[in-house]
Amino acid sequence: MALGVGQADYGVSSAALMGTSAAYIHGAVSRRLAVAVLAIPKQRPPMPTADARIVFVKRDVTKLDVERTETELGTGWATTIEQTALDLATRPTLGGIDEPNAYEAIRALMLRADWPLLEDLATTQHRPRALATIVALTGRKSDA
Repeated sequence: MALGVGQADYGVSSAALMGTSAAYIHGAVSRRLAVAVLAIPKQRPPMPTADARIVFVKRDVTKLDVERTETELGTGWATTIEQTALDLATRPTLGGIDEPNAYEAIRALMLRADWPLLEDLATTQHRPRALATIVALTGRKSDA
């Protein structure tokens, strides 16, 4: 539902599931949460829905690493595994989970991640702390 709201208000190419919502799409969060996280081009307050709450994050979707995804309501954008891991490492509690669960989701994502792409995104997006968090959580050394 969150993706549909963002697409209706800002256009298909300007809204993307991110954070815990993208982690759910990628199978790194095992249950649907009562909070959906959506990247959109403008600051906007959270929006309650009948069964959840949508948290909007001001982000330029064209500068995020996104991929097409199918939801029960249609097709749209979600951040890639690597982008999702960086987003979770940056703001682990955004989206209704606590740090330990966010860190577990990051570990699950990183089992399938492209490390050079992750490092490139962290450099391009100026997120060295997020990369350091991921490296610490996974025990892998970074080349960045």
